[in-house]
Amino acid sequence: MPEALITTPESLSLLLSYKHAAQRFQHLDAVIVDEWHELLGSKRGVQLELCLAWLRARRPGLPVWGLSATLGNLDQAMAVLLGGEQGGEPSGERIAGDSPKTLTVRGLCPDQVDRFPWAGHLGLAQLQPVIDYLEEGRTALLFTNTRAQAELWFEALAKARLDWITEIGLHHGSIDRRLRQKLEQGLRDGAFRCVVCTSSLDLGVDFSPVDRVVQVGSPKGVARLMQRAGRSGHRPGADSEILCVPSLLRAGGDRRRPARLGRRAGGGAPAPDPVPGRAGAAPGDPGGGRRLPGAPGAGGGPRHPRLRRPHRH
Repeated sequence: MPEALITTPESLSLLLSYKHAAQRFQHLDAVIVDEWHELLGSKRGVQLELCLAWLRARRPGLPVWGLSATLGNLDQAMAVLLGGEQGGEPSGERIAGDSPKTLTVRGLCPDQVDRFPWAGHLGLAQLQPVIDYLEEGRTALLFTNTRAQAELWFEALAKARLDWITEIGLHHGSIDRRLRQKLEQGLRDGAFRCVVCTSSLDLGVDFSPVDRVVQVGSPKGVARLMQRAGRSGHRPGADSEILCVPSLLRAGGDRRRPARLGRRAGGGAPAPDPVPGRAGAAPGDPGGGRRLPGAPGAGGGPRHPRLRRPHRH
């Protein structure tokens, strides 16, 4: 076995299933779990916990280190990683940095909210404001949720700013590894103005020249939003900044949603959404006080008869 093994929960599970696994890991000195917040509470995290339990049974007192920059429930995360009982006192030691990190989250909202597009909810309607934002900085990462969306944004940026053609890049898992490594080195050297990427640049990267981050669409989690925002200003004493670009907007409903989420986070029960023309919705009314055509009590259409199974003689 090598002196240092870099692996994943899935690969570690396979290694521990071999016949001579106990002999191979009998001299294991420590386990370091990087980006523990990405595994905590997921199936991969449970798989890793089982592997750690197997190792502790054969190596009592095995030191386990957990690294993360976006965890809020630190004591609980440490107790789960070290195999302690949930809700009990963790048996480990927590080490935190002294310098606070300033994180600025900006939102890009268009002047006019149009109807739903028929297809392609990719946020490209905000292309020009995003370009204006990129011009203010030095190097930026533009995150998307899918590889197809990343390629469309890369193409749109290249067509809109031909003078940036050598200063923009594309990074995702389907690109050849050598090209990705070349692009990552260019980011470290500050040779790019913007790199359009997916989750392939979420973790394990350190690009000091990056001074701003753009998130297109939902990051699908506060921890992931903070993680991606931390790609900018990734050095001691520097501030982080992220611009959130909505990929889907509609008038009315989405404007009320942040207020509802705020009340839910504050511990109070969320109030039902008001319906125009009615004082309120009855509890349990799935239509929010509105009657659908064909529903019982609705005047908008006939009721549909129930289909009966034919009798066989």
